[in-house]
Amino acid sequence: VLRPGGMALAGGGFGRDAPDALIERYLQQSHELNRRLGKRVLGEKELEALLARAGLTRQVAGVSRAHGLWVTLRKAPAGSPA
Repeated sequence: VLRPGGMALAGGGFGRDAPDALIERYLQQSHELNRRLGKRVLGEKELEALLARAGLTRQVAGVSRAHGLWVTLRKAPAGSPA
């Protein structure tokens, strides 16, 4: 739940600021751990469909594919059109 004007970042991966050397060092371990945990990997189309089903399409402020897949959501400020 976001307050009016609030923002959320959701996704998975190492994140855009992760150094390539760190990713190279831990990539295999990360894939193995995620596999053991049953983590599901979403593609961009699946993410878009998930957001649409949740009624969040209008709140998407951006999608980043830098070292993973991340979505930024913003709730309109109070008094603004949703």
